[in-house]
Amino acid sequence: MQMSERKYVPQAIPRGFLKLFFLRMLCKSPMHGYELMDEIERKTDGAWRPKPGSVYPALKWLLKRDLIRLQKEGDKGPHVYEATNKGRMYLEERIQSIRQTFKEKQFKMLRLGFDLFFPGKTFAEARFELFKRAIEQFPELLESKDWFALTRDKQISLLKSHEKILEAHLETIRKKLAKFR
Repeated sequence: MQMSERKYVPQAIPRGFLKLFFLRMLCKSPMHGYELMDEIERKTDGAWRPKPGSVYPALKWLLKRDLIRLQKEGDKGPHVYEATNKGRMYLEERIQSIRQTFKEKQFKMLRLGFDLFFPGKTFAEARFELFKRAIEQFPELLESKDWFALTRDKQISLLKSHEKILEAHLETIRKKLAKFR
């Protein structure tokens, strides 16, 4: 049996995420399907643009459950969707549920990911490696368009918050190293 020539692309988006993302966007303002696709493409800097074959079934699923409704019907122009009150409540309930599930399972699931992406390293070594990479990428973040989109006050607030976190980590590291001396 011959292996497929198709390039394997891992599923990076959790099941059901697209529906929740669309619902979140439609809570902010009414949009049509192509605007939702454009928004995802914009937010991922062009890395992903969902196909209509993913978008419209998700919108149909939301419509069927009265979580969204058609704002404009007819044959002319695209259908514009908006969130319903039921959709807003559903979104908040799902987000709370996902947060709780993630909180309960995050380290268990992280172990699997670290084992895959950091073979031969212990969980602790892999976490240190990931932390090191995040710190190395920090200067790049401070030059990104996402950073410049923030207000000056938000930038200052975030920097002060991270300064406190890093100082606390540095103090912990110094105490650990002192025990070895």
